Amino acid sequence: ADDYPQPVDSPGYAAQPGHYVTRVLWGLRDTDPYLHDGRARTIEDAIRLHGAEGSEAAPAASKFAALSAADRQALID
Repeated sequence: ADDYPQPVDSPGYAAQPGHYVTRVLWGLRDTDPYLHDGRARTIEDAIRLHGAEGSEAAPAASKFAALSAADRQALID
Protein backbone atom coordinates (compact mmCIF):
# COMPACT_ATOMS: atom_id res chain seq x y z
CA ALA A 1 0.00 0.00 0.00
CA ASP A 2 3.06 2.25 0.02
CA ASP A 3 2.83 5.02 -2.54
CA TYR A 4 6.42 6.00 -3.27
CA PRO A 5 9.35 4.59 -5.29
CA GLN A 6 11.33 1.89 -3.48
CA PRO A 7 15.13 1.64 -3.58
CA VAL A 8 16.57 -1.64 -4.83
CA ASP A 9 20.03 -3.23 -5.12
CA SER A 10 20.45 -2.21 -8.77
CA PRO A 11 22.23 1.17 -9.03
CA GLY A 12 20.15 3.80 -10.79
CA TYR A 13 16.87 1.90 -10.49
CA ALA A 14 13.95 2.44 -8.11
CA ALA A 15 10.82 0.32 -8.30
CA GLN A 16 7.82 2.55 -8.98
CA PRO A 17 4.83 2.69 -6.60
CA GLY A 18 2.95 -0.59 -6.52
CA HIS A 19 5.94 -2.61 -7.82
CA TYR A 20 8.41 -4.14 -5.40
CA VAL A 21 11.64 -5.97 -5.99
CA THR A 22 12.49 -8.10 -2.97
CA ARG A 23 15.53 -10.07 -1.94
CA VAL A 24 15.43 -13.83 -1.55
CA LEU A 25 14.16 -14.77 1.93
CA TRP A 26 16.71 -17.54 2.58
CA GLY A 27 18.33 -16.97 5.95
CA LEU A 28 15.58 -14.52 6.89
CA ARG A 29 16.18 -14.56 10.62
CA ASP A 30 19.93 -14.06 10.22
CA THR A 31 19.77 -10.77 8.34
CA ASP A 32 18.52 -7.28 8.95
CA PRO A 33 17.17 -4.78 8.18
CA TYR A 34 13.98 -6.21 6.75
CA LEU A 35 11.40 -5.26 4.09
CA HIS A 36 12.15 -4.19 0.54
CA ASP A 37 13.45 -0.83 1.73
CA GLY A 38 15.07 -1.75 5.05
CA ARG A 39 12.55 0.11 7.25
CA ALA A 40 12.04 -2.78 9.66
CA ARG A 41 14.80 -3.51 12.17
CA THR A 42 13.20 -6.74 13.42
CA ILE A 43 11.08 -9.53 11.96
CA GLU A 44 8.19 -8.43 14.21
CA ASP A 45 8.48 -4.88 12.84
CA ALA A 46 8.32 -6.25 9.30
CA ILE A 47 5.19 -8.26 10.07
CA ARG A 48 3.58 -5.27 11.80
CA LEU A 49 4.34 -2.99 8.83
CA HIS A 50 2.62 -5.49 6.53
CA GLY A 51 -0.60 -4.80 8.46
CA ALA A 52 -1.19 -1.43 6.81
CA GLU A 53 -4.64 -0.73 5.41
CA GLY A 54 -4.77 -1.93 1.82
CA SER A 55 -2.04 -4.52 2.29
CA GLU A 56 -2.80 -8.05 1.11
CA ALA A 57 -0.89 -9.26 4.18
CA ALA A 58 -3.05 -7.33 6.68
CA PRO A 59 -5.13 -10.37 7.73
CA ALA A 60 -2.00 -12.43 8.45
CA ALA A 61 -0.40 -9.51 10.31
CA SER A 62 -3.55 -9.18 12.45
CA LYS A 63 -3.47 -12.87 13.31
CA PHE A 64 0.20 -12.59 14.26
CA ALA A 65 -0.55 -9.57 16.48
CA ALA A 66 -3.32 -11.51 18.25
CA LEU A 67 -0.88 -14.23 19.35
CA SER A 68 0.66 -14.19 22.81
CA ALA A 69 4.22 -12.89 23.03
CA ALA A 70 5.44 -16.46 23.57
CA ASP A 71 3.58 -17.73 20.50
CA ARG A 72 4.89 -14.86 18.35
CA GLN A 73 8.44 -15.65 19.44
CA ALA A 74 7.92 -19.38 18.83
CA LEU A 75 6.74 -18.64 15.30
CA ILE A 76 9.76 -16.45 14.60
CA ASP A 77 12.12 -19.06 16.08
